[in-house]
Amino acid sequence: MPNAQNVWKIRELKLSRLDEDEKEILHEHPICGHILLVYYGFDCQEPAPLVAYSHHEDLLGNGYPRGIVQENMISRCIQVCDMYDALISSRPFRPAMTSEKAEEVIAGKVASGEADPEVFALLKSYVRN
Repeated sequence: MPNAQNVWKIRELKLSRLDEDEKEILHEHPICGHILLVYYGFDCQEPAPLVAYSHHEDLLGNGYPRGIVQENMISRCIQVCDMYDALISSRPFRPAMTSEKAEEVIAGKVASGEADPEVFALLKSYVRN
């Protein structure tokens, strides 16, 4: 069973790159978010719990927690926006990227088929205006 406290500790307190065990724990956060939203009254089929559960899945089925092909358009949008936010935000183990560099990284994900090109185009349009 996922442990939200362990996820929080790693996310907020870790000052260096994650090791494989820590990555495995952090990859539980979509499950924790889904469980919390359902516990606090959302139906498990409503958008918020579905997106919480699936926002790290990708178009090739290489994401987590389930490793399925991302079909939910709202989750695709959140996936790309979450990537962008993570890249332009500083982390204890690396500085924030520029918007341009973050766009390059996401463009690579689009080129490899992992991220939705239409969503990425909308994000770029929004960021540049």
